[in-house]
Amino acid sequence: MNYCIKENMLKIWNRNSLVVLVTFLFFVQCESNEKSPRVERAEIDLKEKWDHESYLEFKDAVLHYSGNSHDYIHYSYIMANSFNDGRACYDLATQILNVYHQNKLKLDSTATAQVIDYFEKGANFGDDYCKTALYLLFSNGGFSGFKGMVEVDSARANKYRRNVERMQ
Repeated sequence: MNYCIKENMLKIWNRNSLVVLVTFLFFVQCESNEKSPRVERAEIDLKEKWDHESYLEFKDAVLHYSGNSHDYIHYSYIMANSFNDGRACYDLATQILNVYHQNKLKLDSTATAQVIDYFEKGANFGDDYCKTALYLLFSNGGFSGFKGMVEVDSARANKYRRNVERMQ
């Protein structure tokens, strides 16, 4: 008799545990699909203004809330290509590098050209991050994890050297 009671109690407990677990996962999933009010406000502001400050605020809100650059990178593309935002150029170039690095892939010539193009475009718009990246790229021939990405080019590196010295 004791065995039957234990067996039934175990079945009831397992069923109740499963219901609690499923309910918990449902609420966690629903919560994770919602955007924070800060992200929503920043996204609306960005779509209304399409300016550098709104872009930075949206990016900061997304990174603070989710920590995932995939949640803002499509806006980086728009800002870099349609609104000439230097920081968005930097974000795109570093995202390309991150994708290759995370997947343990060697940069091909097309990806390398895109990275350099976005860094140069951002530097032309005055972005200090892009200028510093270009200095490091051409003075070292690449970045950590991407050595030999380009030939060391002192002349091109010196073009951005003043920016790095100014920032230090």
